[in-house]
Amino acid sequence: MPLTDRREITKRLLFCVIKPFVTADWWNKTLDLIGQMARETPCYVARFDKSGEIIRDLKGFSTLQIMEGQEGPGTNKKGK
Repeated sequence: MPLTDRREITKRLLFCVIKPFVTADWWNKTLDLIGQMARETPCYVARFDKSGEIIRDLKGFSTLQIMEGQEGPGTNKKGK
């Protein structure tokens, strides 16, 4: 399920942050990065269960990225 509420995305991303030695500078950089990710990166909620249906959804997402010409992991701006 796509997430479009940037506040919800930001909140969820904050829970994923690993907090090493925390300083004010570190928090500022981290919050800037999370804000940028919330604005620019498509986010989804995935539900995993024992049925394995998530595999179909993930394969469909991968195909969708390629069909729409979006960059995937490990690609540069030219799609390489």
